[in-house]
Amino acid sequence: MPDCLETCLPARLTFQTRALRFGPHGAAASVLIISVFTVSGSLLERGPFASLVLSLSEQPLAVQVFLSITAISAYLASAIFAERNDAEQALRESEELMRSTMINAPVIITQIDRNGKIIYQNRDASNLKIATDDTNLFDGVTTEYQVEI
Repeated sequence: MPDCLETCLPARLTFQTRALRFGPHGAAASVLIISVFTVSGSLLERGPFASLVLSLSEQPLAVQVFLSITAISAYLASAIFAERNDAEQALRESEELMRSTMINAPVIITQIDRNGKIIYQNRDASNLKIATDDTNLFDGVTTEYQVEI
């Protein structure tokens, strides 16, 4: 069985890296290719599973175990990476929506650190007057529009 590890592992890792790159469809294609080569090599009595050490009943079992481990690890890895890519895409979209909301908000949004330094401000607030209790919020708004509000 050590021959099998030395011969099969590099090929399996090569196909699994391709599976990670191309996602679940790449994993399925990689498992199919590995399965075809493994089964055909065993039928032709070539490759690591055709050694004389394994009996006729042990050889198919070794092939099945190898293919099962390969398929499970390829599908699991591709699913994890696909989920990670989906989460990263959702985070990018959420950040873009938040950035757009902050920039286009009709109010001034200011973020201040613990020392009182302004970290972020969505608009220039230097020319605005401060609202007090006497400030009329409807200043400059027509009466018809005030009714709608």
